Amino acid sequence: SETYQKPHNQQVHLGDATHVPEQVSHIITAIVTEPFLGRPKPKPEQVPDIFRGLEKLYLGAFKNWKTFLPNGAPVTIVFPHTTVKDVEFNMDHLIDKLLPLGYTTVSGPLKYSRPDAIVSRSIYTFILKK
Repeated sequence: SETYQKPHNQQVHLGDATHVPEQVSHIITAIVTEPFLGRPKPKPEQVPDIFRGLEKLYLGAFKNWKTFLPNGAPVTIVFPHTTVKDVEFNMDHLIDKLLPLGYTTVSGPLKYSRPDAIVSRSIYTFILKK
């Protein structure tokens, strides 16, 4: 068998997801990110506030991305989830807010965690429709 390679011109940019610099925003066609997931070992009573803060942070990022991503752009992101005293904390409420912004879930959640992890990960991919 033969191996085929297409020429490519991808670049990776590291930065604050809520404030993408103008000099790169016009060339970004996709986003793949594992944002801040909160404190690694939060106290149970802190979890509700942490998740409210993360939801606000992530919503701000999605709103910012919409200003420069092209129609059909994929966004793959890792969201935290955890269970405290039989109460599940996740980003379902945020996901509901993304549809009116034009983001449609195309895959996820793909859940990942280590056996001893307090906060686990849920990986989602969205497509932006403008």
